[in-house]
Amino acid sequence: QAVSHAVTALSSMVAPPPHGEREVKAWGAKDEASARRIEQVWRKRSLWAGSDGSADAKALQETDPESPIPHLLVLMSAMAGKESADSAKKSAETLAGKLPPAREKMLRGLLLALPEETNRTEAAKLLRIAYSDAPGDADVAAIFAAFAVRWGLPEAYGALDRLLSTAPTRSLFALESALSRAPKRDLDRIDRYASRMGEIFPEARAMPSVIRALVTRGKLDEARAALSFARKLGLDKAPAEPLVFADSALTVELASGNAAEARRLALEILGDPAPLRQVVGGHGAASSLLLEGKTSQAEAVLWESAERHRSTDDARAAVSFAVRALAVRRLLKQPPVGAIRLDWLRKMLDESTGLPLPLWAEGRVELALTQTGLETFRVRTEALKKVEAIAEGVPEPMRRQEILVKTIPLVRALQGDKLAIERWRATADAPFTARLRPAFEVALALDATGDKEGALATYELAADAWNLREGMLERMLAFHRVSKLLMRMMRVPEALARKKEFEAMWKGAEPAARTALELIR
Repeated sequence: QAVSHAVTALSSMVAPPPHGEREVKAWGAKDEASARRIEQVWRKRSLWAGSDGSADAKALQETDPESPIPHLLVLMSAMAGKESADSAKKSAETLAGKLPPAREKMLRGLLLALPEETNRTEAAKLLRIAYSDAPGDADVAAIFAAFAVRWGLPEAYGALDRLLSTAPTRSLFALESALSRAPKRDLDRIDRYASRMGEIFPEARAMPSVIRALVTRGKLDEARAALSFARKLGLDKAPAEPLVFADSALTVELASGNAAEARRLALEILGDPAPLRQVVGGHGAASSLLLEGKTSQAEAVLWESAERHRSTDDARAAVSFAVRALAVRRLLKQPPVGAIRLDWLRKMLDESTGLPLPLWAEGRVELALTQTGLETFRVRTEALKKVEAIAEGVPEPMRRQEILVKTIPLVRALQGDKLAIERWRATADAPFTARLRPAFEVALALDATGDKEGALATYELAADAWNLREGMLERMLAFHRVSKLLMRMMRVPEALARKKEFEAMWKGAEPAARTALELIR
């Protein structure tokens, strides 16, 4: 901590290189001082992707409103509210012409992708042109590489590797995308890029995406060693980003089965006023409870989080928590929640125009699955048709499949196991993360139809460590189902080991959760 303070003090004594007219123009700034302020925030945002960055971006909007970049940075902050995002987007569009041509195209491309995509094809076109027009501009190259990776463009990793060769210190934002946002997960490639990130910026060894990569490989000792290294650098204390460190530590504790310590970390994160932190903390707290079978408490945490974000008009976060809470009840065969909660969720889905379509679809599916009584078939059928119609209007196959994969629980409820399995196979190109939670429903369908090997592989996907944060219940239920399936496959030692692992975690589970284990089919 003393070293961090000393370095911070030292920076004020070192004269930075001068910014000429070209550098000032590159940031759309009014003068050299303005350009330097903007560049500093941009560099911080690019260097330490775990930081929310919204406070710095909003401060820039006050000091340097003449440039489009501060407004873009507000859009790029993790959880910009709808009102501030709309205002920032309008300002950035108006001021875009202040940038050099390539950077203007970069900005206009980003405006089509942020805060939610409106036209991925046109956005990719503009970013490609910007990259082609200014291949030596490392900031343009970094943005292009990052979004090319997220969108699965064919040149994505070539562009990233070129950036690593020509401007490695500008590559961390793109590397972060490769670790956590790529639509197809390649663990070997993730390991390689995580290692490269640590070489460029040693502090990055403890970033949440790097820690998650280690945990997914089962390298818990290496993950703990990375956290220990970060503590030596003072990253768990101010003036560093202690809540980013806590985020990484939370992943390790959840993966290790340490529910109490995970909950302590989650509540620490939840206490921060930043919306991003409250999302991480809320999901982490719920997952720590689901990890030990305290399902009603977890559901209460999810609804509390949904109400918190609803009160601040953060529709995306509110819906994500509400959808997860509904899924908990559905998976555990519990009766639907009260009409008041269902009504506000329905209204939010109807009126919130900025929701990501996959989240909107998931909300529609979970709402339809709460329907009971004589209207059940009609309501569920109409909901499925509505989501499918929206998906068919999306031109990009990957995005279309990302929406359709969310319909699998509803397809299974309406049309049975075989058609649910068909929908799963037809959405194989949906992003990996979008398939994690539906995987459990598909595994049940495969299990029911006698495909033991297929069911085992799909249960294992649902139990993947990538599912620790928002799919902990599916992960735990998959652990339980795998132990039973292995026993039926006569793989007795493996079955007993899995059962022992599950029972150690759910030894204090609520009776209702225990009962539900035998009802799930």
